[in-house]
Amino acid sequence: LKQLTQDLDISRRVHFLGARPQPELPAIYSAADVTVVPSYHESFGLVAVESLACGTPVVATSAGGLTTVVRQGETGYLVPRCAGFFATRLDMLLRDPDLLEQMRLAARPSVLKFSWGSVADQVSDVYEEMISEMRRLVAQ
Repeated sequence: LKQLTQDLDISRRVHFLGARPQPELPAIYSAADVTVVPSYHESFGLVAVESLACGTPVVATSAGGLTTVVRQGETGYLVPRCAGFFATRLDMLLRDPDLLEQMRLAARPSVLKFSWGSVADQVSDVYEEMISEMRRLVAQ
């Protein structure tokens, strides 16, 4: 892939960073124009959530948890796992600064529901519903 970026004369714009320590990730996501997630399978989509939390749109495979994280056309794009589809969407985003900025602005608010506080509230709500239902059944 590195050789391909050189052959295509895009190596100045494409960076292969390898595994990075967690504390570095927010700065990396924030510096990127877009995050690409070409997964075959994805149980949750943590990379997409982290990217969106930093205000960076995502172009990802329409797979698993990514379909609940990326809002099609709003915070990024979901595409079939095919290089041509990725290329088309990336080209569209990188050539349209207004669209990219619109997606950047929508990114962070779209993932607030995945914050620890929000998830804790959701779990608490489920337990409260279960307890209420159990009390109702016992009272009958």
